[in-house]
Amino acid sequence: MEFFNSKKFIMIIVAVLVAIAVSGCAKKSLETQGPKQPTTIDSVGKMKSIGAIIGCVFAPNDPECIKLKQKTQDNPHQTQQEYNKQITEEFNQADKDIK
Repeated sequence: MEFFNSKKFIMIIVAVLVAIAVSGCAKKSLETQGPKQPTTIDSVGKMKSIGAIIGCVFAPNDPECIKLKQKTQDNPHQTQQEYNKQITEEFNQADKDIK
């Protein structure tokens, strides 16, 4: 019982409490939260596509809708290499247009 009344015991308890308090204040890593929420810029960038799709719901015989249907039937999916090539060509064309 004399150990619990000693200054050494009190100092140990204080040190443990300080260590707990300091470790509780550390910033936790938030990288594993899951997929990123879309921003306003991401949403605005998709407005043209969304408008075209909604338009096709109400006017399926519109020439633009027929073109979209034909495009998806001809090539429903791209490989990663095809996508990278297409994006590179679009960026190169944009660079030429800027100059």
